[in-house]
Amino acid sequence: MNPYEPPETKSADTPEALNARYHSFAGWWLVAAGVIHWGVANAIQGFTSFSSIIWSPAWIVLLGVLVALKVRIACVVARLIGSCTIFALVMALVLYLTVFDSSSELTAGDTAVDEPEPWQVALVMLGIALTFLPPWWVLQNVVSFSYRLRPLQIDVDED
Repeated sequence: MNPYEPPETKSADTPEALNARYHSFAGWWLVAAGVIHWGVANAIQGFTSFSSIIWSPAWIVLLGVLVALKVRIACVVARLIGSCTIFALVMALVLYLTVFDSSSELTAGDTAVDEPEPWQVALVMLGIALTFLPPWWVLQNVVSFSYRLRPLQIDVDED
């Protein structure tokens, strides 16, 4: 028996099993978030018939299904959206700290804008962050695991 031979049975802690669980988590998170976004958008809009239903949040559900199925381009898109979400959150924080004055109104030059209110902007940004940051984090871990598991290849000239 070779002690260096890989085991016959795979434990739940192998990188392949972790990657499958991470993809499943990220995919189902996006599916659930997409369904929630779809429901909230239609509840706010007050849909009355099938033709008035807002279908645009369905792309999040589709993205989640593709991530759960480990489609590489879907994983890349989900990671890209998560990275853009982080950038958007930082920019929103910077704008909040620099644009809002002490009266809590958005000021642009000589005019003050009453809508949207700061709490509404914060609520939207929180919804976007809760939708995309957990799958982004998990998919980033999958990528980092795959880089750590690659064997080191050294070219040796045999003269």
